Amino acid sequence: MAGMLVPQLESMIVPSATVTASGNGSDFTDLTNTGGFFFLNITAASGTTPTLDVKIQAKSQAQGIYIDIPGAAFTQKTATGTDMLVIRSDITAVANKAVASPLPATFRVVWTVGGTTPSFTFSVNYCLVE
Repeated sequence: MAGMLVPQLESMIVPSATVTASGNGSDFTDLTNTGGFFFLNITAASGTTPTLDVKIQAKSQAQGIYIDIPGAAFTQKTATGTDMLVIRSDITAVANKAVASPLPATFRVVWTVGGTTPSFTFSVNYCLVE
């Protein structure tokens, strides 16, 4: 890592809610393009073999489309717990932990829920770092 990462502003980009189906959060804009930490906090999980996949997508402002940021996904979750994903261009990539890529100005969180009668309560925070 180049230098020391200094945490700045932290924002809740997916407020805590219970989900039983796949979905996505709202657009989030960070014009610094420096990247940061994404914190996943799962406080409840139920169902038969429930799974939760959470990833980050970039938005093309000109076309209004979303595209997965390569490697920007948390490890699949099946129970409560916390996890962190870092996206920055000046770091070494580590599968499901760190993505060596600039963060686009606008992005969103997307989740896929699987299993039989699955239910997850979770939130995602984003912390800008410089």
